[in-house]
Amino acid sequence: MSAYKPSRRDVIAGSLAASVMLAGGRSFAQAQDIDMGTMAAGSAWYQYGIQIAQFLQPALPGGGTVNVRPYAAAVGNIKLINENQRIQLGMTFSTNLRWALAGMTDIQDATAENVRALAGGLDQYYIVMLARKGTGFENLSEALAAKKPVRISCLQPGSIGEVSAQILLRAHGIDEATLNGYGGSINRGALQAAADALVEGRADVWVQPVTPGHPKVQEVAFSHDIEWVRISDEALQTMVDLGYQRAVLPANSFDGITEDLTLPGATTVLIVNAGMSDDLAYAMTKALIENADALKEQNAALSPFDPKIAWRPETLGGAPLHPGAERAYREAGLMG
Repeated sequence: MSAYKPSRRDVIAGSLAASVMLAGGRSFAQAQDIDMGTMAAGSAWYQYGIQIAQFLQPALPGGGTVNVRPYAAAVGNIKLINENQRIQLGMTFSTNLRWALAGMTDIQDATAENVRALAGGLDQYYIVMLARKGTGFENLSEALAAKKPVRISCLQPGSIGEVSAQILLRAHGIDEATLNGYGGSINRGALQAAADALVEGRADVWVQPVTPGHPKVQEVAFSHDIEWVRISDEALQTMVDLGYQRAVLPANSFDGITEDLTLPGATTVLIVNAGMSDDLAYAMTKALIENADALKEQNAALSPFDPKIAWRPETLGGAPLHPGAERAYREAGLMG
């Protein structure tokens, strides 16, 4: 599966703060503007946002603009939507929704009592782990069992990458303080910094959420002698019990993957506040359903999106479906 390559239109959209504007016939008095929370500019979610916005905007009741915002990642978007602040539509992961709905604040400091879903299963993310070949960290479970001083690099706090690093330790019966006691560490930073830490020898294992063909991970896999790190079946099952999916990353998804890898996984979910009007939630969901094929044509990472299952609780991380979204799925004959 190839990585998304932005078109000239997307570059222009990004330079205009990803504000997708339609010409003519717009009533400013009745316009319904939507701010969509994604992640940093250049991220997969930001690219999704630009692409989704072009189909949502014509559907907004009364006209309006869909503004793609470069914040606030999986946890932050749940918080903003739950509190009805700054954004009206957000992206998060199914795992983060499960933790928020269950009140698992020891994993992340977010709850979701006011969160409703429009669609899930937009993509398939995998939590991959990379190590430099020959360092002895190709099996993380064995390294932790031997109390080796594993230095882990990952994304910033609040990202699923950082939370996954913490959950990996929990799945092995330890926490960060215990790892520090072994002489290891968790080093958090931006994507480039996390990757550089591995290739420059300042980290032993890089933990990173990816879709197939993720540009930075592919770059590292192609340019450096690396191992695709594995964990034990017991540790994987513990992560599944804690809210991840058991996901199979196909062989050849990246350089060096010669056979399928079973990894912890998660999918992207679009969420809104429970107070959003039924008509608005309906209109946006209907637009997603009707343009699913076009979205997949634009971005291979969105190829898993299937409106036939996008409404199911297991696809939504257990989040309730917004009543307006339910109406859209029922009218399309996708729900019984």
